[in-house]
Amino acid sequence: LAILYGSANRLKEAERAYGEALDIYRGLAEENPSAYGIVFANTLVMGVYLLNQPAENLKEAKTVLLTFKGIPQADRLLARIKNLEAR
Repeated sequence: LAILYGSANRLKEAERAYGEALDIYRGLAEENPSAYGIVFANTLVMGVYLLNQPAENLKEAKTVLLTFKGIPQADRLLARIKNLEAR
């Protein structure tokens, strides 16, 4: 939803939807990291990439993703983080 709002240039709604999604995925990842850790990290990365969220979120995402190293989705997100950090 945040991405759709952002695409429509409705930034306040995008940030609110992103915050809600981040809170939900953070809670799910705390309860069941193996099922939701990568999704939570993806949410952090997308926030930085699309909604100008704080770059510190990349560090948190990286920490989560390193526990999933070798899983293709985690490795792709780690590569994206590396690219974002190089900006």
